[in-house]
Amino acid sequence: MTDGVFPSALREVRQDLTKRPVIVGVLSLGVLLGISGPFDTFSVLPALPRLLYWTSVVSLTFVTGSLTSTIVHRLLQKRPNWLQLVVSICAVGIVVTATLELFNLATLGFRHETLGDLLRQLGVVTLISGVIEAGSLALRSAPAPQRTRLAPLLDRLPLNKRGQILALGAEDHYVRVTTHKGSELVLLRLSDAMKEVGETRGLQIHRSHWVALDQITNVTRTGDRGQVTLSDGTSRPISRRFLPAIRDAGLLPGKTRGPARSA
Repeated sequence: MTDGVFPSALREVRQDLTKRPVIVGVLSLGVLLGISGPFDTFSVLPALPRLLYWTSVVSLTFVTGSLTSTIVHRLLQKRPNWLQLVVSICAVGIVVTATLELFNLATLGFRHETLGDLLRQLGVVTLISGVIEAGSLALRSAPAPQRTRLAPLLDRLPLNKRGQILALGAEDHYVRVTTHKGSELVLLRLSDAMKEVGETRGLQIHRSHWVALDQITNVTRTGDRGQVTLSDGTSRPISRRFLPAIRDAGLLPGKTRGPARSA
């Protein structure tokens, strides 16, 4: 069951290490600590060795901490989130503290002489681990922001005219695209423009006119013709050929609808 946990966790951490934001973040933090020289390293180490030391410490602790956390979460993936969080924080604190102790002994010949000093370092590392783990859990739990997909037709309009589509109207070889921000002529056939309205629901009401359903505020009929009024106050004609479609949409006779809210 656990045979593939370590290799898969290692692959995940390796992928993270190839991401530019991670590389920039690790190096930036290493340089910042190298310049500031916390924990007496400013007085103990010269500038260049201090930069190398802290860059190595940040890189090493990131790798060991990420790997430990990933393994814990994979092993406990069927357990409650709070249990994963607690076990991961404790495990990362212990593993990173042990890693730092060995690294300092190997590079500086330094080690904590008392158990109290070692436990204090363990407490600091565990606290940092807890903050990072809690932040990661919050990010994973947060719903992904929904992006509204723009209709392809809007890409043909100037930026100041892009908005909710109200209507399309054929004018010679052009189509007048009307949005709640204005109108613009586009070199395009009406039939092609209708294919580019995206998720906007609408109807062709005339050989030369298409309207968005949620922008219709009123429909009137005179004989075998009709007219729709849109939310911007303008009107478009309904030809006899398209009256059945208007009827099937439940917009006749003379049905009034509230205007749709513009984006």
